[in-house]
Amino acid sequence: SADALASPMGRRFSVGELVIELVPAGNIVGSAQLLVEHRGKTICYCGAIRPGDSWLTLPGQIRPADVLILDCPYDEPIYEFPDRGALLEELAQWIDSVSSTGETPVLLASALGMSQELCHALSSRGYPIRVNRAIATWNRKVRACGVALSEVSELRKPPLRGEVVIVPPDEKGQATIDRWIEHPRIALVSGRAVIPEEVQRAGAEIGFPMSCHADSKRLLEFVRATRATAGSALKISRTI
Repeated sequence: SADALASPMGRRFSVGELVIELVPAGNIVGSAQLLVEHRGKTICYCGAIRPGDSWLTLPGQIRPADVLILDCPYDEPIYEFPDRGALLEELAQWIDSVSSTGETPVLLASALGMSQELCHALSSRGYPIRVNRAIATWNRKVRACGVALSEVSELRKPPLRGEVVIVPPDEKGQATIDRWIEHPRIALVSGRAVIPEEVQRAGAEIGFPMSCHADSKRLLEFVRATRATAGSALKISRTI
């Protein structure tokens, strides 16, 4: 848009009395924290945060702030995710086990975010990937941003033996499964997968708790590291 104000990460700029800076959030490609300074106070607004490691985007950074406004879908203690590397190993073992039977491993993952990370991580291990149209569209947009995301094919015919299919956990994802996959074996890849009932509700046989959001432990570490004033960390909960 001609009215859009573009700014790179880490470059401060002014809007009236406000001094603003975009800082990597680590959630998805291009996600940012908005740091706003006004009269000696700093407010950090972030739709979602994931400090530390990421397979595709800049790691989330920690900056001091007086007030935090965060999206915290996984702030409850139950949402503590295992090591991502170990989970990826478990996921690969499950995929190999399913493929050896001639059935198709199907991963339910958010169309923007987790799907791209899975495409990257699994393609890097040599797995042939198919995705539905929604994910294919987001993949093209992510690559257009200059991200070296592996090329994967859109599912337009029944998958071949050994191919891994990734679809979002919604009606369109289910429609893809119903149309093209004769013998699906389904896994939920989401932070919600720590709860067995959520895995069952998704129609999956197994869950792998990976997310582009921070879990409760990392979220608490992030809040403490910013040194925000007690009582000033506001949350917007929205489970994805």
